[in-house]
Formats: sequence, structure tokens, C-alpha cells
Amino acid sequence: MNEPHVWGNNCLPSFEGTDLETVLQKLKALHCPIVFPVTVIGSNQVLEFLDSEGNQIEVTCPLKKQNQKNGSACF
Repeated sequence: MNEPHVWGNNCLPSFEGTDLETVLQKLKALHCPIVFPVTVIGSNQVLEFLDSEGNQIEVTCPLKKQNQKNGSACF
């Protein structure tokens, strides 16, 4: 991927959700920085944020089948 790597930052925990809007609201309330904005990758929406200790965490959300063709949100 030609991405820069920092020692100790080479593992990306990932969680799957069903409602990315709820996740975004919760992250905003917790003041968690979004470091990779919501992006459609294949049949999923993906975002990454930093937790309170600076760890990068990924959240994915499958696109609804009727919205996969146009890349619409899953929420």
C-alpha cells in the first residue's frame, strides 16, 4: 500500500456496525478524531478514528443491497 508505518502501529482493530451515523454521533460525543473519513470500499463503508490512547480503530458498515450501485450510505 506504500503507507508509512510506525513501530507499534501496524495492527488495526476493526469492528463492524450496522448504523454508521450512530457510530459517528458517539465518536463526536467522545471527542474521538476521525483520521479516515467515511469512504465506500467495495460493498462497505469504512471509517477510522483515534481512541483515547491514540490507537487507530476501524469501523465498517455493509452497504444496503439496494444502495450498493450508487454508493449511498448504509444509515
